[in-house]
Amino acid sequence: MRSFRHTDIQTTLNIYTHVTEKAKEVAAEKFAKYMDFNT
Repeated sequence: MRSFRHTDIQTTLNIYTHVTEKAKEVAAEKFAKYMDFNT
C-alpha cells in the first residue's frame, strides 16, 4: 500500500476532509434520488 505523507499535517487533513465531504454529498444525492424514485 502506498503511503501519502505531507510535511504539514494540515495539508493532509485538508485533503482528506475535502474527500470525505465530497463523498457525503454524493451519498446524500444518491439517497435523495432513491427516495424520490420510490415515492
